[in-house]
Amino acid sequence: MTMHVVKDIDAQTKAIIVLESLAGRTVAEICREYDVEKTQLWEWRKAFLLNAHKVFDLTHKFEILENEILAPDVHRMVIRAPWIAKVRQPGQFVIIGAEEDGDGVPLTIDDADPTEGTISLIVHAVSAASLKLVGTPVGGGVPDIRGPLWCRHSVSKP
Repeated sequence: MTMHVVKDIDAQTKAIIVLESLAGRTVAEICREYDVEKTQLWEWRKAFLLNAHKVFDLTHKFEILENEILAPDVHRMVIRAPWIAKVRQPGQFVIIGAEEDGDGVPLTIDDADPTEGTISLIVHAVSAASLKLVGTPVGGGVPDIRGPLWCRHSVSKP
């Protein structure tokens, strides 16, 4: 009896495979092309369809994984933000929205882990928005992160 080895397929490729199956190609044809089992493709389709509404969910939040107090009113926060973790560069910052329609808090990205899809920020809680942000517990989230943005400084010669 031969055992089929499951290939490690990234999320983007899985989405492409599912979309091709929804667009009318036969499951057998797609499975041959991508070398996947039919049962696997049906599981991906089911998960895709059950979670499709999240694309349009405006209450999606970026999850807070750590909220460590470093000093009075100073927190180190780790937030799940895969795209930002992947593309950020040194010196860039993000604007974190603690509330759906509230003011944003501009924060320099302290560190990022593209493998884990996380960014870490040091927050000095002084404004109402930053106090609300640091008051969000681990497992909670922030509804909006804009960025990464670049802060360029120019020095003129005398």
